[in-house]
Amino acid sequence: MLAEIVRLDRDHHRQIAGDTALAGAVKLLARAHQTAIWERTRQVLRLRSTLLQFFPSAIGAFPDLSAKDSLILLALAPSPARAAELTRSQVVSALRSARRHHVEDKADALLASLRRQGLQQPPTVAAAFAAIVAGQVVLISALNTQIEQLQEVVAENFDLHPAAEIYLSQSGLGHVLAARVLGEFGDDRLRFTDARARKNYSGQSPITRASGKKTVVLARFAKNNRLSDALHFQAMSSMKASPGAARTTTPCEPGTSGTMPPCGSWPTGWSASCTAASRPERATTRTPPGTTTNRSPSRSNRQDLWMKNFLGDQDFFGLEGGLGRSFDEFPVMKRCPGSDQGDELGGVDRPPPGLRRFDQLERHRQTGRAGTRPLRDLGAVPHGGKRGLEALLSSGDG
Repeated sequence: MLAEIVRLDRDHHRQIAGDTALAGAVKLLARAHQTAIWERTRQVLRLRSTLLQFFPSAIGAFPDLSAKDSLILLALAPSPARAAELTRSQVVSALRSARRHHVEDKADALLASLRRQGLQQPPTVAAAFAAIVAGQVVLISALNTQIEQLQEVVAENFDLHPAAEIYLSQSGLGHVLAARVLGEFGDDRLRFTDARARKNYSGQSPITRASGKKTVVLARFAKNNRLSDALHFQAMSSMKASPGAARTTTPCEPGTSGTMPPCGSWPTGWSASCTAASRPERATTRTPPGTTTNRSPSRSNRQDLWMKNFLGDQDFFGLEGGLGRSFDEFPVMKRCPGSDQGDELGGVDRPPPGLRRFDQLERHRQTGRAGTRPLRDLGAVPHGGKRGLEALLSSGDG
């Protein structure tokens, strides 16, 4: 079966990259390190969700629940009742073990935040929540330890690779991000034919689809997510910490040096509005103020002129000046009996004064012509006179 796949479906497969054993070890360690960080994030979110249900003041006191001082204090006081028993010396000791600055001032603010009164759960429910918090604190502390150990091993193996100096020379890449990029790209020089192939594999190049005159540029979703995540952090770090990268990635005003001030509402301070602001303004064909141009009337204007010539200068339904009046105020509408004499319907007593010709047509009665009938009676009307309508119109024009 493998030989058949290679013979018939060769174009849809590629050769296995010939990476070295050291590159494979760096890849395994970097992925394990990244997976541990993702797992710690999940546990921190679970801890936050648990605290919101019975101990919300702890979230305001500890902005970073994965920090060392936060975990120490949550292990000592996993519930509001235990937090009320904390002493100032215990808080100071936890802050100093985490190497915090201004320990004395922070200890007072932390105690006040933890002892803030709020809605509380019953004692039995609060004890159950406290046990869950204690277990999650142990898990996050263990993950912190494993992440630190894996980071040391990743840096040691990465430094042994011959291409380590090349990766570290790029802005925004440290030992962790560089090890991820090296592990995902590999060190086989024949794997990618050119730089564009490497860019496509990383998912950084967009997809351009054109059909006729329509062109759409979309993001590339089929990519290596671990590699794309590492390159994303590299770009963000470069724009924030590297002046050289900032000069090459942000536009500058003509005749000035340095970088432009950050703009936009992104957390990093840079957005697509910088690029949009640097584009030249498009040439417009607007008419200068005070000048007019002769244009042929549009279709709607031609219709208005036709109605004006047909109706004359009369105000059709009293609508001059817009629809500012209700239908009850129209001069041609009044209460009149309908086909059923028991119901009163809004009917038309006479045609509008502007429709003179229709008014003449209504008064015109020829010999033998049937009179008006109810609306529900749609019987045939016999032909009255010969060329009656043409004579009527010619007399009206006269």
